[in-house]
Amino acid sequence: MTTGLNLTAREVQQVFAEILSHGEDITWDLLLQNQKGILNSKIGEIFNFQFGKYTNGQSLSSLFFVLVVNGVAELNLAEKSRSWSIHPVFRCRRCVADQSGGHSSSRDCCMIYVDQSGIYDGWDTYLKQTALPEGIMVTCDRGIYKLIDGQVELKTYLIKGTSLTRSPRRPKSVEESTEGRLDLIRSANVIPTKKELQKLFKTRGASVCTSEPKLPAEPSKVPPNLLQIRSITVEGQDIQLADYGEAIIEHISSTESFEDLISSMAKYWKLDMCKLMLQMTQTFVESTRKELWLLLKYSYPTESVLYQIVLQTLKHHRSLNYKKVSEASPDILRSVRCFFVSCSPNCPPEFLNKCPKCVGYYNKGTRQVVDRSDDYWDI
Repeated sequence: MTTGLNLTAREVQQVFAEILSHGEDITWDLLLQNQKGILNSKIGEIFNFQFGKYTNGQSLSSLFFVLVVNGVAELNLAEKSRSWSIHPVFRCRRCVADQSGGHSSSRDCCMIYVDQSGIYDGWDTYLKQTALPEGIMVTCDRGIYKLIDGQVELKTYLIKGTSLTRSPRRPKSVEESTEGRLDLIRSANVIPTKKELQKLFKTRGASVCTSEPKLPAEPSKVPPNLLQIRSITVEGQDIQLADYGEAIIEHISSTESFEDLISSMAKYWKLDMCKLMLQMTQTFVESTRKELWLLLKYSYPTESVLYQIVLQTLKHHRSLNYKKVSEASPDILRSVRCFFVSCSPNCPPEFLNKCPKCVGYYNKGTRQVVDRSDDYWDI
């Protein structure tokens, strides 16, 4: 594991919280059953999809980090220590808070924890059975990052052999009313690498440019979690992303992936086709995305929408005839909608059972059957 840099344990967790949290919501990252290689490629075989039975065959997990401080005897001094080791842990969803399958908070529900040493069927079990080295654990409560007045909420625990003592200290600004308000489910970023994207656009579309698309010389003055480029140049003409609505920019999850996707498209596709892709993305993000949020209770980013639109276009209109693609745009958007509906990790109420261990409900393994006759993912 990585040992401490020139940052305190609190400063490190503050960085993670700012990246991984979303206000007071409990975040979950969605991976489809056919995307399990994404996690396996990062952390080996310690993580698998055996928990998918609780989430309609998909995986809902969230990454957090445990810092173990050594050389400090008192719990209240651990956050200030600069000598620590860092350990990644995944929090996996088991139960939901209400039988309607809504997105209310699952903070008080059963969760499963996975690290490099094992699988634990609850937070208390993880604390009691963890194989972490002796020291003082500094982490977020129940593996849920939360910012209170801009500061990460942390807990400290003493790890000594197999015993673990919890620190009663809480930040002064934390009150009971700050408990997570709802579950926020985010689809994982599955956009290919820039090299793979360029191959996709070049081999399955008409190459019209010989140089890299023009990007701004300096980043625009926008918040760091938003897009840094605001325009691209295709066939000598600028495309201003602002012309396609702020919703496109607002819902970008990975700036790097979106920039790779849009710049690769600009390099190999014609101007009118690039504009049409953005128009369809705008339509979907501004209308269908909100509809699916209310229906499915999970969120997916702009880059995923644009990528699925590109894949549908290539599947059904390989010649990239603008007129035909334009006329077929309602069908393309319908297929993209079907794709996201099929990805839902939430189970219908009739599949849920009352959990004997917590206030929530869980699925014993019944999966909702989704019509996949469109076969949209075989691209």
